[in-house]
Amino acid sequence: MSQQQHILALYTEANLQLAIASISSNQIPSVRRSVAIFNTPKATLRNRRARRRYRADYEANSKRLTKVEEERNAKPTGKN
Repeated sequence: MSQQQHILALYTEANLQLAIASISSNQIPSVRRSVAIFNTPKATLRNRRARRRYRADYEANSKRLTKVEEERNAKPTGKN
């Protein structure tokens, strides 16, 4: 098992949500302390609090057509 996979297996989504909630409600004063208590990655916690989107949520840079072009091309033209 690679180190990356091992790190990912150490925390759950529930722990991450609890860490965010505890920081937001001022139960835990810092991100560093929350990371230690809930055993979550610091960068992930920071990104979630900043509401950053995952790379997978973005459209691919290599797309050749925009969404408008795709929709326009997908509609029937009415010609036979």
